[in-house]
Amino acid sequence: MLALGLSSQAFAQDEAQPAEDTGNGTFTLGQIVVTGTRPEGIAIGGEALTAEAIYAFNRNTLDDAANLIPGVTAGNSGGSRNERLLFVRGFDRFQVPLSIDGIRVYLPADNRLDFGRFLTPDIAELQVAKGYASVLDGPGGMGGAVNLVTRKPTKEIEAEVRGTLNLDHDADYAGYNVFALLGTKHDQWYAQASYARNFQDHWTLAGGFRPTVVANEDGGERDFSRTSDWRVNVKAGFTPNATDEYAISYTRQEGSKNAPLHVSDTNNVSLRNWEWPYWNIEGVYFLSTTALGDQATLKTRAYWNKYENLLRSWDNRNQNSQTLARAFDSPYDDTAYGGSAELAVNLAPRDTLTVAFHYRHDEHTETQTSRPGFTTPTVEPVQVSAERTWSAAIENRLAFTDALSLTLGGSFDWRDT
Repeated sequence: MLALGLSSQAFAQDEAQPAEDTGNGTFTLGQIVVTGTRPEGIAIGGEALTAEAIYAFNRNTLDDAANLIPGVTAGNSGGSRNERLLFVRGFDRFQVPLSIDGIRVYLPADNRLDFGRFLTPDIAELQVAKGYASVLDGPGGMGGAVNLVTRKPTKEIEAEVRGTLNLDHDADYAGYNVFALLGTKHDQWYAQASYARNFQDHWTLAGGFRPTVVANEDGGERDFSRTSDWRVNVKAGFTPNATDEYAISYTRQEGSKNAPLHVSDTNNVSLRNWEWPYWNIEGVYFLSTTALGDQATLKTRAYWNKYENLLRSWDNRNQNSQTLARAFDSPYDDTAYGGSAELAVNLAPRDTLTVAFHYRHDEHTETQTSRPGFTTPTVEPVQVSAERTWSAAIENRLAFTDALSLTLGGSFDWRDT
């Protein structure tokens, strides 16, 4: 995939430097460059990825960006769901929770998150905890945790616009992405709005691919590989002093996707002509941090999230009829609200004790209409389920040196369904 990009940001080239006497007898004029100098800001760490690295490597979705981090692998779910997955040292989405600014994104029905639906241009940092995930972050992190940290302004006037045009290996149009941000920062407040959009017209099969069932896939541009996603984020913050901060944020993201057909299945009955016309997430959250004297800090979070998607099954690959028994419309509608409080106390200069409490309420609503294009479709009754989750945690961190520390923690988690 080739990418042609336009950006409002400009980078100056390093000026040519004269040959220097290294003092070790090296004839510097005879040297050739066999290694490149690593540009500042794009180093890939084992636990985090910066916005500069995400931009430099042109990784516009969460799965592509996280794939740069050692120990994290992105892949496809296989089958007809066309979901992008992340594996953190082998653990998948059922053992590795995803959070945005520390607030978990969770689907109570099956938690089948599609990591390809989450965009990265407005992300300041991608954090990945491997193995040990702090009990202070809430339940579910058996195999680690992934957290997206959104951006906030750092200058009085901050504006950025960039776009990329994608071409496939035949130089044919394959999609585009755009990003725009406008923000302002003052002594006691800040505000920011951003918009990101990613459109994939198709991805291309390998040149050596030989079709098995031409009716399912004839090679070249992968049929039904089109996806479309956009996200808008608006936030405002109050910073009365150097230690305290109070912020409210609103996010809305919408996506749609199709599902490529099996390339070798000759049984038309088992083929799934599936489509997701919408895959949407909306959320409002409040975050705060307050210094309680010189020895303690209180952090709070409160949030409301809504998740909607529709799985539509068609009769055929033309996706123009829903009269057969395998055709259906299956909408999901989930709502979540909750909050958390975390109190950290410095017992000594290198010894910190932290306690946290989490509460979350999830409500899942689903129904299904079978054969919606038939004269007498079958409509299932609306089904509603709810679950309430609590977590109480305590953790102590003792730093022996800047590079060596001991962390002990425990939590009691329970759920009422």
